[in-house]
Amino acid sequence: MSDKNDDFTDEEKHLISSYLHKYPSKIEAIIRHGIYILPSAIFAVYVFFKKDFIASFVSWAALFIYLIWYLSYIERYAESFYSILSKYENRVAGMSVNRGETIQDQTDSRQ
Repeated sequence: MSDKNDDFTDEEKHLISSYLHKYPSKIEAIIRHGIYILPSAIFAVYVFFKKDFIASFVSWAALFIYLIWYLSYIERYAESFYSILSKYENRVAGMSVNRGETIQDQTDSRQ
């Protein structure tokens, strides 16, 4: 018996499916992050040889923007991940109660 508050939101469903999705290889993950990091690395090599400080600024700015985006991405999904785990715990507790056990019975049997 599921409470309406235990239904997953679209964002939570997306997060769950991303964890269930098995990448065919590590190449996909490398490409996904590499499209942001590779241009900055190329600029860094260019700066090393040409001493061009504008290129240096561009490469560091690109990495900084990527870092800010990635941290906001992680923070946004951390809240959804916490919500998913809370809903999972509620459902597991509900299943045990439906079987005739109480949560206190489960706690006592673990000790």
